[in-house]
Amino acid sequence: MGKLHEEVLKVPHVRAFLDMISAAEGTTKYSYRTMVGGARIADLSQHPRRVVNLGNGLYSTAAGRYQFLWRTWNGLQTSLGLPNFGERSQDIAAVELLRRRGALTPLLRKDFRAALSAARKEWASFPGAGYGQGERSIAYMTNAFNASLARIGGAANTIIAGAPPLSHVKDSSAVIIVAVAILLLLLKS
Repeated sequence: MGKLHEEVLKVPHVRAFLDMISAAEGTTKYSYRTMVGGARIADLSQHPRRVVNLGNGLYSTAAGRYQFLWRTWNGLQTSLGLPNFGERSQDIAAVELLRRRGALTPLLRKDFRAALSAARKEWASFPGAGYGQGERSIAYMTNAFNASLARIGGAANTIIAGAPPLSHVKDSSAVIIVAVAILLLLLKS
């Protein structure tokens, strides 16, 4: 499964979405080494499995660029055969969470709002998540996504809501990668 995930990671909209998750979750300072609450993780050989008291009766084991809870990470690591908690492993696991939530296919179709909506229950910072932990606005998410996409693939690729069909994409290699990724995901489901 990792090979498919690595191919999907080459798609600019997927990279930008992952950057947006990091921005929304507040992990831009230490990125892959961020513990919930802002501490820095020294060792990425495994998920830190630390329980952090966030106050008001809220405890969390969230860690990494995408703030994986220990129980979520444990399942992903086992099912995907991930060797450690390193950058590559975290990226692959985040793509898998997007796939499981039904957000990856709309994202590959460049339907940002549908992808954001589908993924909202995975990350507490997403608009409409409903976890009561400080959700970001749709405007914040859109701006973070577009800023990252502009850095990755140029301003011409920037989208706000929805997207043109793939037939309007000028880079045929990107169309092929996306088409193959969607086909492989559908076959794996």
